[in-house]
Amino acid sequence: MLLAAALPALGRARRPGMDLALRLASPAVRTLSTTTPRLSIVDSGLKTRKVQLRERPVSATYFTGNVGYNDLLVGVNALVHRHIHALNHPVLSDTDATTRLMFELDKLKQQGLSVKDAPKEIYKQFTEPFLDRKELGIRYDLKLREGQYHNLLMRLHWLLSLDPKPAEVRTYLRPFMARSMDKTVAAIPEAELDDEGRTYALGRRKEAQARVWLVEGEGHIIINGRSLADYFVGAVPREAVIHPFEKTRSLGQYNVWCKVRGSGTTGQSEAIALAIARALARHTPEFKETLAADNGLKRDPRMVERKKTGQPKARKKYTWVKR
Repeated sequence: MLLAAALPALGRARRPGMDLALRLASPAVRTLSTTTPRLSIVDSGLKTRKVQLRERPVSATYFTGNVGYNDLLVGVNALVHRHIHALNHPVLSDTDATTRLMFELDKLKQQGLSVKDAPKEIYKQFTEPFLDRKELGIRYDLKLREGQYHNLLMRLHWLLSLDPKPAEVRTYLRPFMARSMDKTVAAIPEAELDDEGRTYALGRRKEAQARVWLVEGEGHIIINGRSLADYFVGAVPREAVIHPFEKTRSLGQYNVWCKVRGSGTTGQSEAIALAIARALARHTPEFKETLAADNGLKRDPRMVERKKTGQPKARKKYTWVKR
């Protein structure tokens, strides 16, 4: 109490040196006064050590036992995941060689067997399209065990079963393929696009003539200024128009503008389908092989048969009367 009452009086008196003594008595000042000045560290001759950071590994598989092999697996798996929707799509027939091989390998897996336990014919089909283990190791400078080789080939077969094969898949598979199988992943020509990224094609059927402009988009199909559902009422002509997209599994990925004239519903729908198929083959060249499989890029030459003289129609005859 006495000290508290005396402090204001001391402040009013303002004795020389009293303010300095009070400031030095504070904890903050005591702490600063006991620390070594920064300049004293430099003066003492101490040197700061530079910390050298390690270089970041180029590959994510740097710390694995087999960097080259794991890098290949990472690349193949990334490509498989990008096209997994196509691998899950049942587009290949049971008579396809790749499909039969995958079915046989699935049977072995269900029985708890590996690829090396497969019959000789199946094992030959499994390894024949690609380089053998020794050649693959030399090309990529790595050592492959038999199980690793089979594991890699299984993923490559998944990519090889794609039909059609995208350009990036063909480019990736080419170094792995044996010389006898180079044609299956041959280089694809560049797309034929105009300045606006469109592809133009012409299609004919009977007396109908269709002109089509195709560009990547959301799947809109406009025919003579009207939507597909508005222009064709029936389901059959609609299915004929979108058949090229279904065949290449690209439905909903392109916009189509079409001008068609002549003939009837069937002729116009098939003329549009032919024009779309040709435009797709030019816009995305890897689709060409798939579209051309069933003469999908050729015009159907069939026309209406002419009426014959003495007959009511082309084939119909009048009823014969004896008298």
